[in-house]
Amino acid sequence: DDYLQTYREKVNAVTAEEVEQVAKKYIIPDRMAMVIVGDAEEILTQAQIYAEKIEVFNADGNPQELAKYMQTEKVETADISGKWSLSVDFQGQNFPVSLVLEQNDEMVSGKLESMLGEGVVEDGKVKGNKFSAVAKSEMQGQTVELTISGIVENDSMNGSLNAPMIPMPLNFSGNREK
Repeated sequence: DDYLQTYREKVNAVTAEEVEQVAKKYIIPDRMAMVIVGDAEEILTQAQIYAEKIEVFNADGNPQELAKYMQTEKVETADISGKWSLSVDFQGQNFPVSLVLEQNDEMVSGKLESMLGEGVVEDGKVKGNKFSAVAKSEMQGQTVELTISGIVENDSMNGSLNAPMIPMPLNFSGNREK
């Protein structure tokens, strides 16, 4: 009658030996694949010890050159401060977004404005020409956190926005206003 309690009892009844027996039968290390989502440059150094072969893909699923993410020399931090006019692709429609950023060394903060409202950008970091931050905004009375990541080249920016309620990243691109 109590599904949760019955489930707990059955899980607790499984022995370590039974788990090992099933693992030996079904887990074949030579045929395993691991998928790790995140900033390749930050993750690669940690993931390399677990794999002989590593492939990197961008947010659209396109293969990337591994060497591009294996930077060893110190890269100059890009200046991403200023007002950015961005276009966000949402299901084939482009929506304007304004991003105003303030930068102190590698730390970034600011605000995000869109037709859905305003948000505060915080916890931002710049490493070389790559950046990431979190924008907190309100949507229909609920606080929403958008994870922003991208690349800046001179006065151009492109990247993606991720939110828990949106299954796929929203790609954006745009330019710094002069």
